[in-house]
Amino acid sequence: MTISVSINKEADIGKFLDFMNSPKYPGKRAVILKAYPEIASVINNGADEKTAIKNIISNLYSEKEEQVKNILSDLKNELANTDMIINSLANIMNHDISANNYEAILTLLPFSPFKNNIFYFSIYSLIFRNKDGGPRKNTSIVFTAIHEISHFIFFDQLKEWEEQSKKKISHPTEHYFKEALTAAIMNKEIFKNFFDYPKLVNSENYRGNPELHALSISKENNETENIVAFFEREMFQNKNNYKTNLFRLLDIFYQNQEKFAQKWELRNNWLLSPDENRDIIMAKYCEPILFKF
Repeated sequence: MTISVSINKEADIGKFLDFMNSPKYPGKRAVILKAYPEIASVINNGADEKTAIKNIISNLYSEKEEQVKNILSDLKNELANTDMIINSLANIMNHDISANNYEAILTLLPFSPFKNNIFYFSIYSLIFRNKDGGPRKNTSIVFTAIHEISHFIFFDQLKEWEEQSKKKISHPTEHYFKEALTAAIMNKEIFKNFFDYPKLVNSENYRGNPELHALSISKENNETENIVAFFEREMFQNKNNYKTNLFRLLDIFYQNQEKFAQKWELRNNWLLSPDENRDIIMAKYCEPILFKF
């Protein structure tokens, strides 16, 4: 298993353009424009969106060239000698990644997307720092690598479930499933002991992506728990093996797909809405999902 890290300005600009008009992730447009008000400004003044983004991001790469190169060097050093902790992920997920090659590309996006065996590592908070010189938030490429590789493994296992079950889950269902699964895995002691979660994610436990924080599952007996806690219990607190639990949960999520589609629409509406409407949308988003089993 290897992970290479590189700078690829053109690939990064391509990701900006993809997420500015993504049908799967419509809310990412608002996230990008909030992080880069200069992009919003020139677009609002009538500039061609594609040209504006290309120019602004290209100029940033030129302006921050030395800083980006130094970050790249630091990240390569951080990744050195971390095979053990990354391979522990494969052991937990019962999947062989010994022959896999992964590629990390630095991105100026304020989030870290992925595709196939490539993940983009956001250096936004390292480039645009606080007034005291510290990063806007703490980051770790090893942490991001484990997070994203867990998704790559999951997609292989999802294909296996699809072939066996002759079923297919929707994008919103898939998104919530993979993110909650990853958070549950990364709350195992081996990762909590390796990473300083209070410093890295401002919590004793890894809560996962922000869209999971207020998402909860309710059963018919009215017991409610956060979706990450639900995955921790259902995946790792019984005697069944990993794959059996995974496929059982996929069957359950398949039965509840329309509920995840509704939550995903609310989440994206919240990202795109003006501040005065956000509390109303979030209140609806926080209503627990009543699972049918």
